[in-house]
Amino acid sequence: MTKTKSRGFFLKRLFSLNPFSITIGSTVIVLVLYFISVPILELIDLKLYDLRFLSRGHLQPSQAVVLAVIDEKSLDTEGRWPWPRSKMAGLVEKLSQAGAKVIGFDIGFLEPEKDSLASDPALARAIKESAATVVLGYFFHMSKEGLNYQISQEEIDRQLGQIAPSRYPQVIYEDQSAAPPLISAYAPEGNLEIFTRATRNSGFFNIIPDRDGVVRWMPLIIKCGNGLFPPMFFLCAWHYLDLPPLRVRIAVSMTREIPRSALSIPVLKSRRRL
Repeated sequence: MTKTKSRGFFLKRLFSLNPFSITIGSTVIVLVLYFISVPILELIDLKLYDLRFLSRGHLQPSQAVVLAVIDEKSLDTEGRWPWPRSKMAGLVEKLSQAGAKVIGFDIGFLEPEKDSLASDPALARAIKESAATVVLGYFFHMSKEGLNYQISQEEIDRQLGQIAPSRYPQVIYEDQSAAPPLISAYAPEGNLEIFTRATRNSGFFNIIPDRDGVVRWMPLIIKCGNGLFPPMFFLCAWHYLDLPPLRVRIAVSMTREIPRSALSIPVLKSRRRL
């Protein structure tokens, strides 16, 4: 059999409808769809990921973490939300007296309370005098286009100055020119100055859902201005661990947040963690 005939026979066999050609064709199609990021394949992958978690089963959470939630029972007892900040001050005092080591707020105190001029100073005083470390929460505006109002550069710089004490203190780039881009934000929306004077600790509580609207990951780094900032829950854990040395190592393939030599947290290129 000549070389031309052999090639023709192979091509004829490849493109004829048989199990071999169907397998090869299906594999090629799936790979092409995967690399061009077809949404349906991404959604299937996410649902398969959920199934793996369901098959793993429930894991018992740490007893070191207690959620003081604002639920229906709380609203029935304490009244409708938002509560006056004098009540939040009482919550800080009671949690501190109960032995809490760290208190984290996943809400922001962004505007002055109008109903009572004494509430903001009362909460600030409770935060400052608390035996527990208090970590405030804030959020980032991720893009200028997502705002329906303008923020001056002076205001952005002022807000960055307020959250600057909580940025990652040490950042190491293994190869800054080749490192993948970080999640970047346009501007922070921080707490009132009366509260940032009461505690230097604050972290963002932005969430970034997947394409199907489910939150599976949390960003461990958001870049804004010249700083890299940690999430609120990460700072709570850091203070709970008694402030071990904290640094961020940014590699070409992944990023690691390393609170101490015995504990490292590997993350994906997108700087996210489950």
